[in-house]
Amino acid sequence: MGCRCEGIADQIEDLIDEYMYYVYRQQHFTKLHRIFRTPKTLLETRQIASKLQQINKTIKGMDERRQRYGIDRIEGSNDHYNFPLYQRDLALFMKEDDVVGFVDESRLLKTWLMDKEEHRTLISTVGMGGSGKTTLVAKTYNDETVKSYFECCAWITVSQTYTRDDLLRSLIKEFHQSRKEEVPNDLGTKDFKDLVGILIGHLEQKKYLVVLDDVWDTNLWEAIKVSLPNNQFGSRIMLTTRKQDVGSYSSDVRSHILTIKPLKEEEAWDLFCMKAFSSCRGNSCPKELEPWALELVRKCKGLPLAVVALGGLLSSKKSITEWSSVCDNLNWQLNNNQMLEVVKSILLLSFSDLPSPLKHCFLYCCLFPEDYEIRRKRLI
Repeated sequence: MGCRCEGIADQIEDLIDEYMYYVYRQQHFTKLHRIFRTPKTLLETRQIASKLQQINKTIKGMDERRQRYGIDRIEGSNDHYNFPLYQRDLALFMKEDDVVGFVDESRLLKTWLMDKEEHRTLISTVGMGGSGKTTLVAKTYNDETVKSYFECCAWITVSQTYTRDDLLRSLIKEFHQSRKEEVPNDLGTKDFKDLVGILIGHLEQKKYLVVLDDVWDTNLWEAIKVSLPNNQFGSRIMLTTRKQDVGSYSSDVRSHILTIKPLKEEEAWDLFCMKAFSSCRGNSCPKELEPWALELVRKCKGLPLAVVALGGLLSSKKSITEWSSVCDNLNWQLNNNQMLEVVKSILLLSFSDLPSPLKHCFLYCCLFPEDYEIRRKRLI
């Protein structure tokens, strides 16, 4: 089965490359060519669609054989009966020294969290992908003065395909674990009414803090607000989102909104040097690499994720030739793949730089659904 999955992963990678090349050619056709599509163009699209259908058929066949031979479903699947254990983002475990910037923003968040307002308050942090929303909120959430201010805390990463009951189960689990209390064993069998009752019973006499990370739609707050009591103890709900309409939506609740700005030029430079030159004394950039480094940092447009990814990619490259090659490749990606944002272009570069076996590992992981908890024994 493992070899079969690896073969499918190779086919998917080849098909992605083929499609990206097709898109690139289409972007460089004249308007007349795009209106009157040639037989060759139609044939290419049909061939790509046919290959995709064949891959889909193969995957379905594998699943049918799994069921036919009685192979158990993979543990950790995200379904109604086995709710997902949402993993805290790595940002939760970052050291204070690893966080660059966000001094004023973190101070403002702490002010909103610990002001004297007794009503339940919703605090939204809004910013584009890679802007550092989760890092900022995690920095604030992990602050000892914040943790000690609230009686219980929970951090939940929200899937784009979340279910209301799954979120409530995850909240119950997080709240109990934060206070080192035993988690109810029968959560998987509880319905919505029971789950709401458990949460209200647990929170109604406490000052609590909830973080909902990476929220994508306005329905989430409406779906769970009944389970988070407005108990006049100064409880707070924080959320991070890429979408302005989500951040500004606050039905029947006091709210604040913080919009994330890009890192300042000197902050982006410090963060880049911290990642790219961690083996050098003082994280200092060698003089001969400085022109390339400055140009690459500017291309990141102040987005922390782009800076970190690019710094990590270049940390193993020591020669001017290697740095020049990365710079040229990034320029090509940004100029020729208009659909890709800066962060995605840099992540694509990082992926392309990986050894082939590691690429296969990432492609294998793509076969699992979002928020899937992969057990060690299932990895190939």
